[in-house]
Amino acid sequence: MARKSEAGRPKGSKKAFKLPVGPKKVGALLANLKRREGWMTEGLTPRKAVGMAVNSVQYALGSSRMLAWPTVVKIDVSPLCNLACPHCVHGRPGNDNGLKGQYFNKRQMMTVEQYRGIIDEVAGKSTAVSLYYLGDPLMHPDHDELCRIARDAGLNVHTSTNFSFKLSDERIEQIARSGLTHMSV
Repeated sequence: MARKSEAGRPKGSKKAFKLPVGPKKVGALLANLKRREGWMTEGLTPRKAVGMAVNSVQYALGSSRMLAWPTVVKIDVSPLCNLACPHCVHGRPGNDNGLKGQYFNKRQMMTVEQYRGIIDEVAGKSTAVSLYYLGDPLMHPDHDELCRIARDAGLNVHTSTNFSFKLSDERIEQIARSGLTHMSV
């Protein structure tokens, strides 16, 4: 009878390597990278490229602890939204007790100083910041300044917005010149 290792395989046999993510997840990752190619490549330095490669390999291997700085940093600058979409935390809570406890106000907005501290930490290491999570970033009164701070630090700047605002041509031009490099509506 062949001797078995502690893992239950015959001694001397090699364990077959298998990625913890399937082809669909890898395909989704590649599609996401293609869609965000501008975020990733504009202003790319050797340091950022190495970090991106390390992150990609670790993601594919299912690592729970990353060794490199994030490629894109998501920053929730404003929890406020001008809409109340029924599928969103800002929507009508109905019978959902979790949503009934949600309350958002202006005091929860990130300050320019807090934001600048984050940007100072990731500048030169990450490729982009995405100013979106729960609220609409255009609700932040200092949105344009936030974009300029990140852009001046060599980061691409993404905003995702519902764009349901009465914006003058002048305001739209201000947003376009703020340092914002990508917008999703």
